[in-house]
Amino acid sequence: MIPQRIRLRRTKGWRKPDSTIVVARPTRWGNPFPVIVGDTVVTYSAGIEKDG
Repeated sequence: MIPQRIRLRRTKGWRKPDSTIVVARPTRWGNPFPVIVGDTVVTYSAGIEKDG
């Protein structure tokens, strides 16, 4: 069986099909790395400006 993308919806009454696995960030199959909020973008931008 070929995997098929199912778009999750937040509309009232919508249900996920029974044979579907959710791979969003907080699930077992999601991205295991934490979201870093802070000066990461500032540091990255400063590095690009310094190199350029």
